[in-house]
Amino acid sequence: MDFQAEKKKQISAVEEPGLLKPFQKTPKEDLLTARRMLEEFDCITLLDDLRWNSLVNKWTIHCLIEIESADLQLIDKKTQWFVFIDDSYPLGKIKFYPAKQNGITLTFPHQNYNSEGNEDLPWRDGDLCLNTNMSLFKRLGVDIEPQDAEHRLHWHFERFISWLEYASKEELLQTSDHFELPPLAIRMPITVVFSENDRTFQFWKNTHFKYGYLDLIKLDTSNQTLMINKFFTPQDILIYKCHWGDYVSNHEKGHIKGAWVLLNKIPVLRPWHIPSNWGELISVCHMQNIDLLSIIKQFAPTFRYSGRHILMLGFPIPDRIGEKSVQIHWIGLALPELTHQLSLTHGFRDREKAYWWHDQQKLFKKSAEIDWLFTENWDKSELTSRGSFPNDVTSKSALIIGAGAVGSVVSELLVRSGQTQLAIMDGDLLQAGNLVRHTLTLNDINKYKVDSLVNRLIDCSPHNQIKGINKHFPLNNEEHLEMINQYDVILDCTAEDEVIYQLENLPRSPDKTFISISLGYGSKRLFVYMSKGQSFSAKSFFKLIGPWQEKEAQSLIGIEFPREGIGCWHPVFPARSDDVWQMATIAIKNIEMALQQPIIKPKLLVYEQEWNEEVFLGTKLVSQEEYDER
Repeated sequence: MDFQAEKKKQISAVEEPGLLKPFQKTPKEDLLTARRMLEEFDCITLLDDLRWNSLVNKWTIHCLIEIESADLQLIDKKTQWFVFIDDSYPLGKIKFYPAKQNGITLTFPHQNYNSEGNEDLPWRDGDLCLNTNMSLFKRLGVDIEPQDAEHRLHWHFERFISWLEYASKEELLQTSDHFELPPLAIRMPITVVFSENDRTFQFWKNTHFKYGYLDLIKLDTSNQTLMINKFFTPQDILIYKCHWGDYVSNHEKGHIKGAWVLLNKIPVLRPWHIPSNWGELISVCHMQNIDLLSIIKQFAPTFRYSGRHILMLGFPIPDRIGEKSVQIHWIGLALPELTHQLSLTHGFRDREKAYWWHDQQKLFKKSAEIDWLFTENWDKSELTSRGSFPNDVTSKSALIIGAGAVGSVVSELLVRSGQTQLAIMDGDLLQAGNLVRHTLTLNDINKYKVDSLVNRLIDCSPHNQIKGINKHFPLNNEEHLEMINQYDVILDCTAEDEVIYQLENLPRSPDKTFISISLGYGSKRLFVYMSKGQSFSAKSFFKLIGPWQEKEAQSLIGIEFPREGIGCWHPVFPARSDDVWQMATIAIKNIEMALQQPIIKPKLLVYEQEWNEEVFLGTKLVSQEEYDER
């Protein structure tokens, strides 16, 4: 083949609206190289070669694929496809869409919902997922997809042909594969949030109620997000309340009444298609011996005069294909607005019966499309799956004394690692000079640090329960002292000697973990003291840290501390935010260790920045000493 001649033929001529001359675009050599590699496939017939499509701003190939289909009812031997290729090839995306003419019409696993899509375009919406599970980790070297121009498109076509062959045999879902929910045809931009895990699954397994009413919370931060709050029986008896943190109660705007139905299994049609209309959904539920319309009929008198309502459908799901179910998943839909203005027709004396007859004939007819909603599981285990402390750490409650730079960073790192029960004590207002190292912003100037910090931490997770005490430690009020004793961990981030002495004066209590975090000059050193017991020992603290205080003092001879403002001279602690935050991160590692391992004797760990001339080598543990009373 004369590829130079072929290249000239492949110059696209697509008429652009409003232009007299055709728009011309030439494929790059990398893309032509990839296109030549496709000639190795005997099963591929190009119906229309590389062409630039200005509607989607991508290169397209229209092709016919022929396979030995195992089931012609699922996939014909010959099917047509459109392949989209980004102009940045070999970078960018490569997508395969079924053609409307002689393409597949069903939705399979590892495929987006295969609707007909835009009526003016020749392809459907159901693009295939051909990426590997590790495509996000290319930089780690664990993804097998080639990135060079010669092989990348060829590799995608190989996976595409394999996908078709497996799809025809209904073998796209293999035993031990991670369970994946089929895509929904979302028609309304509303997200309903729920919280389900292996523990709540036991409740749903044991309850004999299969449907009822829902209480959903509207948030003042978003008109598009609803939080499931309570589940009721059909008689409006409470059977389960979701456990949310302070964020939900702080931002509660109102309540909406909905309904729930618990199914026996996922409502899916062959091969892997969530119903898109009421006829399909009613049929799928009937196959599970659930009369969905009869259940909705019970809700109808309550919902009829108050607009649209949400119906949640729950079903058990496994973690992996072929394994036992481990939790309940919910999908949601918006019920149509039920009939509430209708003249009684001949044969009906009961208005509700007339309304319901009209509902069935018009609103729930077989072809009526379902308005599916977005749903998300905001259970703590789901939200922290990218990284969190183990449960034996997050299960402990903590009191942080000091909401300065160190306290703000440590508290945020704690809650973002899954710590949900936290109290913070500090009596200072935020000043402009604090902003250089603090996690708060200009919006918080001249406000109590604690109040602003608590609000920030609450907004980090819907499960956080954060308490703020805008007073200085210690508290002489007995009620406050009793409150302090409720916490498993006391974390001092003040670097103030007086706090150390006052900790010793706390009344004895059940064993607590005490941790004190402080920084050396310029945040070049980190001091982490930890002990465990019914009381705190200032003596052990100062004996361990004393030599280091002397070393710090010697290194500061002749150094003039910076000042802030031009009033009474008052030095400030000099340290950059990157140094403070780095040390706070190291402190977090030690907090985790202290809560997981037994602390036999009080211990002080000292870390120092390490440099090789102008190259930063990292932070090194330079001392680890335990307190000995002798």
